[in-house]
Amino acid sequence: MRSRHAEVAVVPRLGRIMWFSRPGGKNVLWTQVVEPKAGEWANWGGDKLWPAPQSNWGWPPPADIDGAPHQAVIQGTMVELRSPVCRRFGVRFTRRMYLSPNRAEFTTVNYMDGQRDATQRLAVWQVAQVDNPDYAELPAQVGKSRFAKGVEAYEGTKLEMPWIEFRGDFARLYRQSAGVAKYGSDGPDGRVSSVRDGVRFTIRTELDPKAEYPDGNKALQVYLSQDPLKYVELELNSPLVDLPPYGQARLTTVWSLQPEGR
Repeated sequence: MRSRHAEVAVVPRLGRIMWFSRPGGKNVLWTQVVEPKAGEWANWGGDKLWPAPQSNWGWPPPADIDGAPHQAVIQGTMVELRSPVCRRFGVRFTRRMYLSPNRAEFTTVNYMDGQRDATQRLAVWQVAQVDNPDYAELPAQVGKSRFAKGVEAYEGTKLEMPWIEFRGDFARLYRQSAGVAKYGSDGPDGRVSSVRDGVRFTIRTELDPKAEYPDGNKALQVYLSQDPLKYVELELNSPLVDLPPYGQARLTTVWSLQPEGR
C-alpha cells in the first residue's frame, strides 16, 4: 500500500503488518528474519493481533493465529487479512486496512469473531513492535486516571528512572540494554507513541471510560525489551466483552507519522 505520504507492507504469510514509513523512509516497525523451530515462538516482529487477556493463554501465543498464513483480499483501496480459526478460543481475526491518500495515516479496523457455541470474556489486543525508538510515550493524566500517577507498572517493573520519566500529562519510557519492563495506562486520550530521529509514530484509538479493559483497565500498554532484541511494543486493547456465540468484538486504530513536537 502506497500513497504520496506513507508506505505500508502487509505480509499475509505471517498475518502481520511488517512496514510503515514515509515514502522512501525508514521502517518504524522492528522486524527480523527467523527460522522457526518446533515448539519455539517465531518472533517475526511487525504488528499483529492476539486475544486478551494474556492470562487466558500464558505463553507462547496461539500458534494457529500468530504467525500463521492469513487469507488476503484486496477491494479497491482496502486490504483485508483474515486469520485461521484459533482452536483454543474458537475465534477468528479479520483486519480491514486503509491508507489515507491525504496524510501519513493508516487505519486498521480489527474484528474478533466468535466461531463456537460458547460465551467467552475476551478483548482484541493489537501489538506493534517498534524499531529501537529514542523513547515511547503513554498518557499519564493524574486526576483523570484510575492510577495514582496516571500510569501503572506491571509486576517486576519500577516507576522510576532510568525506565520512566513523567512530563506533564505524559510518561516517557526508555528501553534499557539489560532488563525488560512494562507499563499500562487508561488514557483517556487513547494515544500511545514512540519517537526516533525526530519522527513521532502514534497509534490512537477511542477509549470508553465506562468499559472494563484487560489487565486491570490498562487499555494502553508499552513493553520495553532488552538487548539483543532492540524493540519497544506499543499495545492497544478493545474493551473486554462477554463475546456471545458467533458474536463480534472490534478495535479500530489509526497510525500516523509526524514531526516529534506534534
